[in-house]
Amino acid sequence: MKCASMGGFLCNIDEAHENTYIRHHLSMYQVSPGAWFGFERLFVSQRPQMGLGFSNKRCPKFDWYAGEPVYHQKGDYNCGIFWSSYKYHWHVDSCTPVIDSEISEMSV
Repeated sequence: MKCASMGGFLCNIDEAHENTYIRHHLSMYQVSPGAWFGFERLFVSQRPQMGLGFSNKRCPKFDWYAGEPVYHQKGDYNCGIFWSSYKYHWHVDSCTPVIDSEISEMSV
């Protein structure tokens, strides 16, 4: 992961204005097929929930693609991605597709 090699991590989007900013730039630069961002599947009382990266905070619900999040019983569908084909709305997908783009952040 490029983020980690530069001392950063996949970004946590916990404010609507951050999400709008990122989606605008992904669209403006036509990032294809998509870009990773930081969330992961958490289990709260045996019920899956999406959490923000390494913070273990519950994920806000402001920009899921229609019908998302979908909780798969099997496989590694635990990662967050902005697919260009989904107009850069949030999507839960397998963590294994090879995608060169990721949205990173770093403490300063």
